[in-house]
Amino acid sequence: CSHGELARWFPEQKIIFLAPTRPLVRQQISALKNLRDQISKEKILEVNGQLPANKREQLYQTHQ
Repeated sequence: CSHGELARWFPEQKIIFLAPTRPLVRQQISALKNLRDQISKEKILEVNGQLPANKREQLYQTHQ
């Protein structure tokens, strides 16, 4: 399924994409940002192991 389908199917849910490298994560983020009419940029968040665990937890709680 596509990013747009996921956004329509689960409009109020968090959707998490996992990737083994940061370039692949950025590729997914770029694809999501191209869906401006379905997903606002404010709802897209990149999280990686460079962020302290407590900061990641805070971001998970505050972003959709």
